[in-house]
Amino acid sequence: MHKRLRLCWVGPAKCFGVVQLYHQRDVGDIDDPEYCYRELFNITTRETRPGCYERVSIDRGHIFNRWGTTALDYDPFVRYPVWVATLNSQMTYVDGEPIRHPEDVYSGKFMLAIEGWLTPIKDRLRLARFKHARDIINRAEDIGAQMTDDVWALGKDGTSTTNHMLPYKFNKKQIARNDHFVQTRQDNLMKYWELPK
Repeated sequence: MHKRLRLCWVGPAKCFGVVQLYHQRDVGDIDDPEYCYRELFNITTRETRPGCYERVSIDRGHIFNRWGTTALDYDPFVRYPVWVATLNSQMTYVDGEPIRHPEDVYSGKFMLAIEGWLTPIKDRLRLARFKHARDIINRAEDIGAQMTDDVWALGKDGTSTTNHMLPYKFNKKQIARNDHFVQTRQDNLMKYWELPK
């Protein structure tokens, strides 16, 4: 986990949030930030008149330190809290499940979502594509299993006057060929979903 991330309480929204402590050189001047275009936790932009804006200080709530208290564990003249996320039901984990507020915050489960957000985008895309490929393979296997059950049931229903069952020794080569064909197709599908190098 990133050592500069902090949990915070967003008073107006009545929910928890996550901020990251940026160094002053990474943000620039507070009144006119040059390098950071993200929202600062305790400063917001207000329109004074049409086309003119100023940055004003606001009190959104408390920032918790590493030990869970509200005492500052950073120098506010050197580190600026920058807004990362609001932990409410609109935020989701990597698998798409929404964050349950405040239960997931109290239990610490929300840390999984933050770990997912900190994963590089290339790795997240690769994992999502592999998951999609596995879903397709599982769906194809489910369809194949259902078709096998249906064909087996039709062959065993007793309405046919002749026996269509062949001994295993006559089908052994064909079964091996089919297994090799299925394995080759699965390997090709997994390679298809890989990101280009």
